[in-house]
Amino acid sequence: MKRQPSQRHRLLKQALSFTIAPETTSEAPYQLQPGKSVVFKIQVTNQSASADLIFLKCSELPTNWFTIEYLSQATEDAPGIIQLTEKLALNPQANGEIHFTLHPPADAAIGNYFPTLQLISMGAPDLVMLDVIYIQLLPDTHLDIRLTPESRTIPNQSAIFDFMVRNRGNVTRTLRLEVKDSRNLFRVETDLVDNVLKLAPSQEKTITLKAFPHHSWQRPLRGKPVRSLVGVTLIPVDGLADAGSRYLTQSKLVWLPQPKWVLALLTLMGAGTALFALGVLYRFNRPTIAAPEILSFNATGQSDTVRLNWKLNNPERLGRVVISQLNEGAEVQTVRYDFSTSIPQELKVKADSKQGCRTAAAKNNSSALWQLPLPNLPWFASLQQVPTPTTITCQNIPFVSNQAGTLRYKLKLFSKSAADAQVPIAEYTTNAIAIKPGSNEPQFEPSFPSAQPAQISLAFSINGVPATSQPTHSFSVREGESAQIVVSWAVQGSTDVQLLPGLGNVEPNGSTSYTLRAGESKTVTLTAQNAAGERVTQSAVMSAIGVGSSDRSLFRSGSPFQPQRVPKASPNSGDPAPPESENTQSSPDPNNTAPEQSSPTPSTSDAPTPDASPTASP
Repeated sequence: MKRQPSQRHRLLKQALSFTIAPETTSEAPYQLQPGKSVVFKIQVTNQSASADLIFLKCSELPTNWFTIEYLSQATEDAPGIIQLTEKLALNPQANGEIHFTLHPPADAAIGNYFPTLQLISMGAPDLVMLDVIYIQLLPDTHLDIRLTPESRTIPNQSAIFDFMVRNRGNVTRTLRLEVKDSRNLFRVETDLVDNVLKLAPSQEKTITLKAFPHHSWQRPLRGKPVRSLVGVTLIPVDGLADAGSRYLTQSKLVWLPQPKWVLALLTLMGAGTALFALGVLYRFNRPTIAAPEILSFNATGQSDTVRLNWKLNNPERLGRVVISQLNEGAEVQTVRYDFSTSIPQELKVKADSKQGCRTAAAKNNSSALWQLPLPNLPWFASLQQVPTPTTITCQNIPFVSNQAGTLRYKLKLFSKSAADAQVPIAEYTTNAIAIKPGSNEPQFEPSFPSAQPAQISLAFSINGVPATSQPTHSFSVREGESAQIVVSWAVQGSTDVQLLPGLGNVEPNGSTSYTLRAGESKTVTLTAQNAAGERVTQSAVMSAIGVGSSDRSLFRSGSPFQPQRVPKASPNSGDPAPPESENTQSSPDPNNTAPEQSSPTPSTSDAPTPDASPTASP
């Protein structure tokens, strides 16, 4: 559109006229996208009577922002052809065209530009011809994104990705980062604060992404690996793009299955857990074995032989039974029986006899804590069973007293556990009994009149030596060998004859043999009772002494021998030990009876101190 002369600034008489297309104003600037270009065409007419050379000048823009091209009419030799020249040559009344191409760089700042274009005439250099073009440079929001590598295989590789972002536009961008996997198996962490990213024009930044499994147990145990896509989305939060404008890129994440050894280990752990659970059920579904306890204990009998009766409960943990004779609180005689495996052989009930110990099932009031739906197998069925408690009842067990007087008897129970073998777990003491030599029955305090002596004839010998003349018999034995000792007896006027330990009820006449190794000792007791209840008892001590002992000369078989003080016996021994030495020998009291002289001083390894109270303690 041709401008009116009144719209131009002229210092001299107008000789040139020009127009610019496209036309722009401050209210309607030309909107130019970054990286794009626009061509402004300037039509120039020479209205003077002489030829002229025209130049175009723009001093308000950098030279790399625009390009000027002059299009002149061809000469008379080549009419109708437009030529590119370095200036616009116009003949009188002729016109020409100048192309002003505006191409700002891609990183040019956004905003409004209004450069001034000036035409300079060589024929009229004082002529001033100016015009302004209005340009609005629009913002560029283009971004370049890339996620590397294209795939990761874990656990062989680290689950780390690099996310590159480059701002190719001409404005600072503010974006929010969203990262997730398609299978929702991983969480992805970045090194950004609140996952917000800011980029200036032409700025490039690399962000590190690390993927972690939500739950390690989600890793496949076997079979094919799990494949997931890790996607990164950039969401503009600066208002320079529509809310729906998103930039998305993805990489692949491969999760390999567990190695075979892990599957085998998990199988073993599962089996172990199942066995442990069954063990716990077995442990808590069965009542614990209670400690042995004494239900009853009493002493009865005739003369100096006392009959003991006791009843024990829960013998499963019973190790040994110790019976002590108490004289004014001190243990003067002790007998031990080993119950660790079963009832001792010498206490077992003989046929047609009321003497000995027997086992019976006690009343079971307990039951399983719960009934489990277990398979019908023997081992599982045992979980439903409750062990039946048992009792041991011992009757008429003889205890030959080597003393007379007011005596008590204590029963002590010891556990078979090695840790508790020295401390009694239960004990009970009877009431006081007045024992007098030759009396028919023991007298409880207060005492009763004694009966007449028994009319029984009794012969008792050790290797042919009468026990009445020599109650203690010692035998020299070489190391590694044993002594065979023959015990003989003959009883008249008796219907009930017993030889203890070992045989129990025997014939009125007979003999038996005992084997003793070096260091062993045994007390043999012969008891006879007639139909009237009269009873006679005779005891003898047999000891085997090693040849290497310094006291061997004191023990000569078949010769009279003074009773010796016996050393302390071991806790598990049921018989007294051999005499210690000649220095410990004590002279017999002529006023004492034969049974008093025939038995050595008992062991007190399981006894309490003499100050202990004789009161019964069930």
